[in-house]
Parts: sequence; structure tokens; C-alpha cells
Amino acid sequence: MGGAEDSGINRHLPGLNLAIIYVISQMLALLILAVEIYPEEYRAFQNPNDPMDSIFYMAFLLIFTGIILLVIKFGLDKLIKAVFMGSIGITIVYVIDPILFYIYPPLDIPFLLLSIGIAAYLIYRLYVKPEWYLLDVVGVLVAVGVIAILGMSLGILPALILLIGLAVYDAISVYKTKHMIDLAEGVTSMNLPVLLVMPRKKGYKLADGIDVRKKVDSGEERDAMLMGLGDIIIPGILVASAYVNLPANGLSNLWVAVGTMVGGLIGYMALMHFVNKGNPQAGLPLLNGGSILGYVLTYILIYQNLNLGIVLNW
Repeated sequence: MGGAEDSGINRHLPGLNLAIIYVISQMLALLILAVEIYPEEYRAFQNPNDPMDSIFYMAFLLIFTGIILLVIKFGLDKLIKAVFMGSIGITIVYVIDPILFYIYPPLDIPFLLLSIGIAAYLIYRLYVKPEWYLLDVVGVLVAVGVIAILGMSLGILPALILLIGLAVYDAISVYKTKHMIDLAEGVTSMNLPVLLVMPRKKGYKLADGIDVRKKVDSGEERDAMLMGLGDIIIPGILVASAYVNLPANGLSNLWVAVGTMVGGLIGYMALMHFVNKGNPQAGLPLLNGGSILGYVLTYILIYQNLNLGIVLNW
């Protein structure tokens, strides 16, 4: 009986660990925004309430995804890996440097050099000896920074448009065209830190590989559970946007942000229910749907109106 119970616990442990990462990433982004670590220059868009920014961002993601698939198809893995790693390294510097500067401003130049050194070391390790936990650490750093930056850059309406649009796209790419599975297989084989990897078995090594397509087709249980960074970042944008753009009124904006996060977690629990059945699932329909529902319910409860904090001034 004890063995069966342990087996059940171990079976659900990867999903629990990913849920913890989901919460920690979004909470750290909120902390960065709460103490105003990132300057106004970090905003990605000038007018946070312009819904066209979400359209442009989604178009960019679609084009970028298409380019990656073409690069993988023509065997130019080294090119895409170099571009990705360079972008990730820059992002890590953008995330770490303002935090260190906030702690002790007089050491701005040494802290910038330290941030570059940390980013260079992590990228070097990913090239030379990648491990699943290293991918996850880098993934969390990237997720925290992107959530905070896009959260302060997109108002409520653009954030909602982005979440709904990408949820629809994710469902189509997983269930209809299935190119998201090809993308996951490609980026996993290159050890790119755009996926979180959580082993199902002790002693798992990233070098063992994750045959996504093979094990999906055969119905075998995969050696590790995968979760795209987008599954954390995209719902996290609404969490961060709620905190930045809603009236504080004490802690009202924080409560709505937390309610949005809880809604996303409920969506995550539903997602894990389907994932544990062994088939790949589109994460964003459930995660974004839960986040949006959590936002709407919490907003109405806290602010006692139905305008949902939407500002129309583009």
C-alpha cells in the first residue's frame, strides 16, 4: 500500500514542480513591478492601451515560429541555436542588471559586467554540458523578465486580446496542424531554454534525449514532462498587467493579480489532468482561459463594476 502511494506521489511530482515554477515566476515578476525595479524605458510599446500592439506581437510570434520550423527542416540547427542563445543571453542581462543596480546603485558598471558574466556562463554551460535543471533556471530568468516587461507594456484590453488570440493559435497548432509538436521536438533536440523540463524518473539526463514525436505516436510515457515557457509567460502577462494598470485602492490591484494567477493555476490543474493521460495538450486554452476567468471574477468582486479596467484611448 505504501509503495502504491509513493508511486502515485512520484507520478504527480513533475506536475507539482512545474506548478511551483509557474507561481514563482509570476510572483517574482510582480515583485519586480511592485518595487519598480525596471525603468520606464523597458516598456516594449509606447501606448499600453493600443490593441494593435497585441496584433503585431502575435504576428511576430507566428512569423518567428514559421522561420524556426523552416530552419529545423533544412537542418540549420546551429544557426537558430546561435540566434536563440544570443537572445537569451541578452535577456538574462536585462533581467539581472536592474535588480543588482536597485540593490546598490553606486556599483552600476561592476554589476553590468557581473550580469554579462552570469549570462555568458549560463549560455556557455548550455552549449557545453546542458542539463535539465540548467534549462529550467535559465527558463525562469527569461520568464520573469518577459512577464514583467510585457505586463508593464500592455494594458488590460491588449493583454486580453493577446491571451485569447494565442490560446486559439495554440489549440490549432497542437490539435489540427500539429506543428507545435514538431517545434517542441526541434527545440528540445537543440537544448534551447524555451521549454521547462521536469524528469519523471531519478537520474534523468538531458543527454538521454526526449523523443517527443516517437513517444507521442507510440503512446509511451515520456521520460520527462515538458512545458513551454509561453505557458508561464502568456497568462503571466495578464497577472502583471492587472497589477500595473488597475487602480491600487489599497491592495485592490494586487488582489486582482493574485486572483488572475489562481485562475491560471486552476486551468493548470485541468491541463495536468489531461496531460497525465499521456497525450500532448495545448496548454494556453486552459491556462489563459483560467487566468481570464480569474481576472474577470476577481475584478468584479473587488471593483464592483463591469468595465473590467479596460481603457480605450488609442
